[in-house]
Amino acid sequence: MDETRLLQEVEAHFAVTAASTPGWASPHPDREPLDEEYSRVSDPAKWRIEGARALAWTLALTELGVASREGVAPSDIAVPGRRGWRVVPRAAGALPLRVVGDASVDDLLVDVDLRAGEPPVGVLETDCHCDACDSGSADLLEVHDRAWLDVVGGELVHLEAPGRTATGGREGWSGSWDGRSTGETRAEQRAESEAIAHDLDAVRRGCAPRPLWQRVVHGAPWT
Repeated sequence: MDETRLLQEVEAHFAVTAASTPGWASPHPDREPLDEEYSRVSDPAKWRIEGARALAWTLALTELGVASREGVAPSDIAVPGRRGWRVVPRAAGALPLRVVGDASVDDLLVDVDLRAGEPPVGVLETDCHCDACDSGSADLLEVHDRAWLDVVGGELVHLEAPGRTATGGREGWSGSWDGRSTGETRAEQRAESEAIAHDLDAVRRGCAPRPLWQRVVHGAPWT
């Protein structure tokens, strides 16, 4: 099954799951956010749209026979009061995906986190919902779709070593390491960034990264 068909299935389910939470345009397309917008959430209910998208992805993958859905015990969720489920791929070697958030009045999740693997690593962290950071629902859904596609397509790679992490997908990578300090030159920082990018690509090709990485998280494509 190709990506185009999968996204079509997601959109078909999303038309149903998001029936009560329509999309919206950027509230400030032609200006910088105002200072007061950084501490204001004008419409908390509209952010249920991210839960509707997560549910649409889950329904698409399970009904296509690509994965199954399982419950997650409250004791397995780090933050008390949150809830969610696991989407477990049928393909050998693929990473399971955990969907966690706060339940709204109609049971759609808000403040959605996506985490992959066991133990899980962050794929998509809860986004800021203040008016200043709001760039419209289209941008929000695109970020969510990229996170799902990174896992489902086998693009996600997460590396861990003492004092450093790196997580990459099809749109690049992010991470941190202790070497980003005043004691490291810009040239050394650039060389390390290039080395990390090479490590991530090596893992996707089925090769080993540098020995410094003590944990490597990467899964096969789900389809």
